[in-house]
Amino acid sequence: MNSNNVLYNKVFTGEIPPVVINDISPFSVSGSIEFNEVPLIRWRDIVLKHLPSNVNLSTVECELKLEYLHCDYLIPSRVVVPNTAIPIYGRRETDNEKVVKTLEFKNKYNRNGNYAFEFRLLKMYDSLYTLNSLTPYTNQIPYNAELDYPIADLLYNNRLPGFIDLLPYLIKNGTLIFADIKQELKIQIIPKVSTNDLLIFGGGYSGSVTYGLLPPSVEVTKSETITLTGTTPNMVLENNPDRYGFYLCNNSVNNVYYNFGSQPDNVNSSKLILKTGETLIYEDNKLILNNSPIDPGDNRFMLGSPLWVRSSVTTGFNQVSIEEISYV
Repeated sequence: MNSNNVLYNKVFTGEIPPVVINDISPFSVSGSIEFNEVPLIRWRDIVLKHLPSNVNLSTVECELKLEYLHCDYLIPSRVVVPNTAIPIYGRRETDNEKVVKTLEFKNKYNRNGNYAFEFRLLKMYDSLYTLNSLTPYTNQIPYNAELDYPIADLLYNNRLPGFIDLLPYLIKNGTLIFADIKQELKIQIIPKVSTNDLLIFGGGYSGSVTYGLLPPSVEVTKSETITLTGTTPNMVLENNPDRYGFYLCNNSVNNVYYNFGSQPDNVNSSKLILKTGETLIYEDNKLILNNSPIDPGDNRFMLGSPLWVRSSVTTGFNQVSIEEISYV
């Protein structure tokens, strides 16, 4: 069995499943405001996706990075901004002058005049969360849908499908966004979208996890004594992909032969010998005879293949005992 002290490491990359908001998406109400709000990224779910089913969750340590995040949109329900209203920036204008023009434009043409949807990126956090709990995320920054939110901007209808990179709204400085399992990112669209509006959010991530495994849970799935008739092969174990191990003991006064995989014939089968009183042991992916690992010349037993046994003589009383242990 694997030692509880053994740690494994896995490096991974992946895409966040597309998140779609359209006119049939659920929406919420705050005061007089109707809005859509859906999760974009649940980091705990991403980590669990890349862990094996028998992981010991209390041993998990991870490093996570958001690589990209974007939105493709088509929003015909919004009023198109007049071309004459779009700010023009002169080559010699200062950054401050450009900022002033942008703010004046957004203050006039915004969601209140049906010119745009406002999107808000909501950072949720649960300081008490662990991977083996069901604690919901909480928002440590109180917000109200009718008020402005710090991580927000506007999407305009320009009569064509649009695209916006959302990563700059999350980066305050530098170029990297790190995350952990205690975080969730939501998107809020104000007001709620209308017929024929479509917003599709996508992204990608990378990371690594270090983890230990739970001790395997096993049970005895077969335990019996089998009488061998002549040299006719007898299948003492069927195919079992969940096999952890087995013990095959020769109780006879004669040698017996064993074989893994397809049924052998009486004459040409491989003569892997189990002598009188010997026990063949398969455990933890190792085949052992007389306290020494052996190579039977056929590694299919690693896959839980059938095990066949036959006597080496045509007459006499020959028996073997078989016990199989399987993962549950």
